[in-house]
Amino acid sequence: MKGLRILFALETYPPEISGLGKAVQRLANGLVSRGYKVGVVCPGTKLTMEVTQENGVTVFRLGSLPLMLHKGFRFAPLAGSFMDTVFDEFKPDVVHLEDHFSTGLAALTESEWRDIPAVGTNHFHPDNLLHYLKAKKGSNNYRMLVQVLWRSFRFVYRQLAVVTTPTQTAADILKENGFNHPVRAVSNGIDLSLYKRTASEEAAKRRQAPGHVWQLVTVGRVEQEKRFDVLIKMVSFLPKELPLQLVIVGKGQHKPVLEKLVGDLTLGQKVKFAGALSDEELRELYANSDILVTASEVELQGLTIMEGMAYGLPVVATKAMAIPELVHEGVNGWLFAPGDAAGAAEKVKQIINDSRMYERFSQQALVLIAKHDFQRTLDAYEEIYQQARQLGSGMRKKTWKWRLVEWTVHYQSQLIVSVIGGLIIVLLAAIYLISLFI
Repeated sequence: MKGLRILFALETYPPEISGLGKAVQRLANGLVSRGYKVGVVCPGTKLTMEVTQENGVTVFRLGSLPLMLHKGFRFAPLAGSFMDTVFDEFKPDVVHLEDHFSTGLAALTESEWRDIPAVGTNHFHPDNLLHYLKAKKGSNNYRMLVQVLWRSFRFVYRQLAVVTTPTQTAADILKENGFNHPVRAVSNGIDLSLYKRTASEEAAKRRQAPGHVWQLVTVGRVEQEKRFDVLIKMVSFLPKELPLQLVIVGKGQHKPVLEKLVGDLTLGQKVKFAGALSDEELRELYANSDILVTASEVELQGLTIMEGMAYGLPVVATKAMAIPELVHEGVNGWLFAPGDAAGAAEKVKQIINDSRMYERFSQQALVLIAKHDFQRTLDAYEEIYQQARQLGSGMRKKTWKWRLVEWTVHYQSQLIVSVIGGLIIVLLAAIYLISLFI
């Protein structure tokens, strides 16, 4: 198995900020450390393709265009026209899709064209995407778009040899939405060796020191779906005399809205926007924080929750999607109803006011996170890649619709040239005919 060439295909990859990109980067680097040859294909920042070496990973950044729905994100509408070059240069043994959009679809069709097995991990849920379209949740238009998005997912992922999700909750969601193929839950994992928890005695002394300011930390893209507004309102429900600060880590388009909310609630220095931090800076922040909080309702695992748990931080989080798989009520933290800022404040206050509860939650966080050790994740994917190699490509029966998509994407560049050439011919013919009557 060592020495196999694994090609990941996805829409966002560092330096773009996203939990998916960060998880794939960790997996790619981990496989390199085990002797695999790893490539990543994703949209780049230019119209032409760039190839770079990043920590032993070959990254193919495709020619792309700005995604108008979200500032800073890009997509590769002509990903298929680059795949011949990517596959010729990298020569993958297994292709690993991380989503089903343009880059993943192009990589899958190319892998089937070349008889290369493909596996896929799903990190997608329509709620993560539809808020950018300003569709009202629960409306007829929203429900219609949800069905279209799930249908497109099923259409692509049923072609894969093996499908995984980060949690059992995410696997159950797929089944509930009509995906009837087997799905294996494999945690994104976390490299526990990188997270050195402050000794329990030292942390306790710091919290009990006179004038200690309780630091609540939350991390993520500063976008509407992460619900940082709920956490800011949560601070307003906590006693004004309680010394604390909410630190929001990340960047995004929603920051001006949140800054206005902080001003409207006159919270002043009780809320701090730390911006984007490096991995080292983030680990230092975790080490000096007291509680991890999140109000996100769309997590299919929760990478930042795992990071906080690795530092023994009690967690106060939304009772939504896969979060309860990490945060066990009354064991390593508390859960609150989506959008319930007052309820979140009450949970935070309970932890602050009860030192024994804090220490119990802290110890259990370390116990629970142990099963998400990144080495287990690497072991699982080594097994999955071997399984995919044994099954081979083409294990699913192809419908005429899939064959049409496969042919269209594979011959994308030729089709574009043909269409442009045809339009030019029509234009020249029109000009000639017009000239006959002038």
